Amino acid sequence: MAQKKPPDRLNRLIWEGTIRIKKSGSKDYNKEKKTTSMNSHSSEQITHLDEAMLEICGSANKIFIKDVTRTYIYNSKKTSFKQDVSKHCPLPSDAMKHNILYREKNYPSNVKKPGDKREVSESTIKNIYSSKDCKSPKEMTFIRLKIYPDGKYQLLVESKVYTETKINNTNTTTYACDGKQKKKTFRVATCGFNEKEETIVNSEGNIVSKLRPKLLHIAAVVEGQIQDNSIVLKEKPLAEVKPKYEGDYQETLRVSALLRGKNPCQIVYNEMMADISWAEAFAKTEIRHRARNIKNYKYLVRKKAIEIYKSRTGSDPPGVDSVNMRTNEDCAIDKKDEYRKQIMDKCLPYVLYKRTLSHEKEHVDQCIHRHTEFMQGMNDPQTHGMMEVGAYLVGIKKLFYWLKDNCVNHDLAEVEAVINNIDRLHLMRKIK
Repeated sequence: MAQKKPPDRLNRLIWEGTIRIKKSGSKDYNKEKKTTSMNSHSSEQITHLDEAMLEICGSANKIFIKDVTRTYIYNSKKTSFKQDVSKHCPLPSDAMKHNILYREKNYPSNVKKPGDKREVSESTIKNIYSSKDCKSPKEMTFIRLKIYPDGKYQLLVESKVYTETKINNTNTTTYACDGKQKKKTFRVATCGFNEKEETIVNSEGNIVSKLRPKLLHIAAVVEGQIQDNSIVLKEKPLAEVKPKYEGDYQETLRVSALLRGKNPCQIVYNEMMADISWAEAFAKTEIRHRARNIKNYKYLVRKKAIEIYKSRTGSDPPGVDSVNMRTNEDCAIDKKDEYRKQIMDKCLPYVLYKRTLSHEKEHVDQCIHRHTEFMQGMNDPQTHGMMEVGAYLVGIKKLFYWLKDNCVNHDLAEVEAVINNIDRLHLMRKIK
């Protein structure tokens, strides 16, 4: 039987996968009523979908959101109809010249069937608001993964979104006696964040309103047990709004997740061994003397580094980064954010970013305190090699101590001896 992995090591796993939070609701209400004086009918239909799909990556204490697909749809239609059974219409104006007895005899009662009618219709549409002055769904989404010593986990996700609203409301009254209609409208639209909210009422009583985008959010907290280095959560109802009567609004919040954890120890170890190979290659004085120029020197160093790595591990070194962090002539680090994003996108251990950042910070220190020498190293193999060995050692030690703290299965005694030897040679050559 395989030995069970200590639960506290779960925090070091690199988690990668997807999480989905989905809130869906609906309403389909219809009611008809008839009395001796009035007939009425009202209806309301609602469809509502609020969903966030996250792609995540990273360790529990440094988890990143790679991408967020956000959906928000709200459609509502309301209707209301009321009609009197009958309407007693007023007598003609000339009838009022006569007394009641005359009117009763010569002007029969004017009753219209059916009577006055009142109709109200309203539609509401809400969607995601997007503009240049609005943050992206990724920027408005938060995640936290907490792992406990007994292998249990707690996952918290919250995603916010700005919505735009369109409302069209029409209220129409039709008078039975003269057939005339009276109509009023109410319109709502969404303006920009920097625009003024306002409501305008015209002479006929029609209303137009402008409102800024509204901030809404969806959130969930789930707990469970990690099994086989995985968090598997099938679509699970977390909260529910139950209808209070037939056709009433109902809503369900569901969460699903599929996260796989991979052990970062071998990845970090391979990167450390690659950096050691580069440091040893840069430290070799014979390569510096043999190089025709700086370009040729870098080629020879690369060739030697690959040779050293293969001789120690029996395999090819890790792939070359597509984005390289570097220190420029002004002693500033270029492409720091791009490199960090590359680490996240490839779902690599975050310590690799810290390793490279510490490497470049050493170059910044060289640039500030030994600027002439640093600039000379741009074209001189001897100086360039010394600078690189120093920077590589800083990054190597960052990875070494991380492995020592987190990966008990790796024997680092031989590696430590190699690092100390490079360090000693580098120091001796600096003194000379």
